[in-house]
Amino acid sequence: MTGWRLGELRDEAVRSIGYRHIAAGIITALVCVGLIAVSALDLSRAIAHRHTLEEGGISVYVAQTMNPNDPLDAAACARIASGNGVLAAGGYMGENTTADAEWQPSGIRVQIVDLTLGALQVWWPDAPAAGGLFVGSDLAATIGIGESASVTIDGVPLTVQGTLPETVKSSIVQASVVRVVPASGNATECWYRTAPGAAGPLDELASAAFPNQLVGTKPFLEPGTGSITPREILTSGPSGLAWPIALGIAVLLWAAIGIMDRRETAVYRSLGTSRAEFAALLLIRFVVVALPLACLAVVGSILAYIMLGDAWGPDLGMYLLQPVVVFLLGSLVLAVLLPTLTALGAVANAIRE
Repeated sequence: MTGWRLGELRDEAVRSIGYRHIAAGIITALVCVGLIAVSALDLSRAIAHRHTLEEGGISVYVAQTMNPNDPLDAAACARIASGNGVLAAGGYMGENTTADAEWQPSGIRVQIVDLTLGALQVWWPDAPAAGGLFVGSDLAATIGIGESASVTIDGVPLTVQGTLPETVKSSIVQASVVRVVPASGNATECWYRTAPGAAGPLDELASAAFPNQLVGTKPFLEPGTGSITPREILTSGPSGLAWPIALGIAVLLWAAIGIMDRRETAVYRSLGTSRAEFAALLLIRFVVVALPLACLAVVGSILAYIMLGDAWGPDLGMYLLQPVVVFLLGSLVLAVLLPTLTALGAVANAIRE
C-alpha cells in the first residue's frame, strides 16, 4: 500500500460507514436471530416429542434370559446402574404366585409383585429409599385401596406406603400391590434406564452383566412402523432451509456492505487508492459493521444451546448452532474472497465498467 497507512485506512473505513452499512449490519444480526428462532422452534418440538417417548419408556431396557429355567441374578442387574449413561437398574421378580395377600379388613385378595428398589427407581426416580409396600394406581382406582391401607401377606400385616405415580408404565405393576425386596436372589427380568443422549451400545449392557447366560434385551417402548423420531422432526421442519437462506443472505449483505458506488470509487481512485487498499476498506467495513452484531447473535445461540440443547445430547443441541455457524462462515469466506478478487482487479474492473 503506497497511498494509505494502516491507521488511515481504518479511520477512513469507519468514517465512510453510512446508513446502508449500518442497516446491513442490523439485518445481519436479525438474520442470525431469525435462524436461531426457527431452529429453536424445531428443536423444542423435537424435545417435546423426545420427552413423550421418554415417559413412555423408550430409554428403558428390559433384559430377559432365553432359558426360563436359568433366571437372572438380581445383584448383577443392580450393578448395571454403575455403568456409564445408566440412571437406574434393578431386578423385576414378577408376580409372586405363592404369596397369600389380602386387603384388610375387607378381605379382598390382591396380587403381589416383587421388585427391587432399583427397578422401581427406573420408573420413579424419587421412590423412597426405605422401600416398603405400594399400590398401583390402576388397582387403587378399581378397589379403592390407598395409602395407609393394611395388607396381610402370608399372615403378616403390612402398611401401604403410598400409590405409584403415573410415570410407572408397567400395566402389571400398576394393577398390583408392589413389594420392594432386596437386590438379591433371582429375577425374571432386569430393567435399566439410560440417560437421554447416552452413547454406546446400551442394549448390550445386560449381556455384559450376565456373561454366562443367553440374554435378550429390548426397549420397553418400541416405536411402531411409521412413527416419527426426534431427528426426523428436525430434518423435516422449516429450519431445513436455513442453510441455503443463510448463505444467500450472507452474499447479499456482503454486497451491501462492501461494494462501493461509482462516485465513491472515483473519489478514492483520484486519491491514488490502490486495489489492495480497496480490499482493505472492504474488509474493515465488514469487521466493524457486520461481524460484532453477528457475534452477539452467536452468543445468543450458544446460550440457547446451553438451555435447550445440551441436556439432550450433541445431536440435538448442536443443531441449534448449525445455521448460524454456516451464516458466519459464509460471511467470513466472502470477507476474504471479495477483497482478494478486488486486489486482483476483478471487482475493481466491474465497478469501473
